[in-house]
Amino acid sequence: MVVDIAQDVAVWAIAGVVLLVLAAIVVGVPAGLLGLVTFFVERSRAKAAKRNAERARQDQARKDLLRETQVAAETAHRAWSYRLQSMALTCPRCGKLAVPLPATPDRYGCPACNHRFVGARHDVPLPPPGP
Repeated sequence: MVVDIAQDVAVWAIAGVVLLVLAAIVVGVPAGLLGLVTFFVERSRAKAAKRNAERARQDQARKDLLRETQVAAETAHRAWSYRLQSMALTCPRCGKLAVPLPATPDRYGCPACNHRFVGARHDVPLPPPGP
């Protein structure tokens, strides 16, 4: 008996909500309710626009930092390459330029014929980390 009454109350509540929705559709949504909905929609859009602008600013800052890091690494690598070529010797096997091998006191390697040989002492540091 109690269960039947609870079911009847639930059915009437659902029917009441449906009637209210139908009345709002037929008669039209009251201006105050429409204004309230519009306010919340606009506020959500403003928050999303602000959030998107902040994310775009962070992305641009990240890209700028990456670009600066890459330029610095490329500059260091270029300087190291120029220094390496300035210390190059002629390969005894093929006659092309052989560059000093890093972390060795007097070894040279020819990139053309892959010949390695002992030459004048040099002081070449290890290459900087690549870009």
